[in-house]
Amino acid sequence: MHLSLHGSSSHTRIGEAAATAAEAKTQVYQIATTVRMFEDELARHALVIQTLLRICAKKGLFADAEFLKLLEEVDLEDGVRDGKKKKSKSPKTCDKCGKNARATALTCIYCGAEFPTKNPI
Repeated sequence: MHLSLHGSSSHTRIGEAAATAAEAKTQVYQIATTVRMFEDELARHALVIQTLLRICAKKGLFADAEFLKLLEEVDLEDGVRDGKKKKSKSPKTCDKCGKNARATALTCIYCGAEFPTKNPI
């Protein structure tokens, strides 16, 4: 009788470990998907920026020093000189259900609708 109780306890722990592993696998998949979406968005932004810089250089619209000065000015608009432009912290409103979500949300936590990606221009 002692063996069957010990065996049952082991099976329970194995089942719990398997469930935890499955949950972790799902979380890893979701994180990997989010990372891929951010990489795609970053690549689109880089394309737009490179295109704009190239056409400005071809047309002689600004000198490098002028560009760097303006870059620093824009960088400071969010209050921090860190080489980054922070996104707005104001909440998004879902077009499908009308509820508010975090400004950084990719999908609505209430109805699952995807928030549209903004045109970088």
